[in-house]
Amino acid sequence: MRTPLRAFLARRLCAKLFVSLETGHMKKTYIYPGTFCPPHYGHVALAKEAAKVFGEITVVCSVNPVKNEKAVFTPKECEAMWRTYNLGEKIKVTTLEEFLKVRGQKDLVIMIRGIRDNNDIVYENNVMIYNRDNFGITHYHYMIASKEFEKMSSTAARAAAKNNDREKLNRLVNQPVASKAIERLHNGSSEPREGDVGFAKLNKKLPANDE
Repeated sequence: MRTPLRAFLARRLCAKLFVSLETGHMKKTYIYPGTFCPPHYGHVALAKEAAKVFGEITVVCSVNPVKNEKAVFTPKECEAMWRTYNLGEKIKVTTLEEFLKVRGQKDLVIMIRGIRDNNDIVYENNVMIYNRDNFGITHYHYMIASKEFEKMSSTAARAAAKNNDREKLNRLVNQPVASKAIERLHNGSSEPREGDVGFAKLNKKLPANDE
């Protein structure tokens, strides 16, 4: 009997083989989209691993229209936080708004997604169906998180920041990100303006879950 993880990966392998025949000489652009509120060490590790595989990837900071809660950080703020990590030359960081301005219309965009556990697998199946049915997006590459990062989440980082739990927060994010998160969530200062979060409609093309 197949486990959910094995069955999921088997379906993705078949899809990947079909894509390789279908897309031929199209230029491939590998993106790692998410809200990244805030970006943590698990996100960074996955981005670096993806860059080893694909040569160059673009982290796309966005707003998820599926989530009901208000974004804690704007995409531009998340982009700035990403840049505080040592990413190397193969990892580019941008916002969805900027990515859509420069994206080639004939490029094959392949979304990189991280899998931590069976809960992520259930969510990602829904993401694939949502993208296929609503926007025709069918190209993905899934990467399994290492044991070191499988319990990390932006939710945990936000909770630690809100409680001013610096010890826990420093295990999840670097010092500049920790300071920014505490300033926003514990001290309650400099909340993002409504206009700064204003391209949720664009993000419907690239739904993401970074939690």
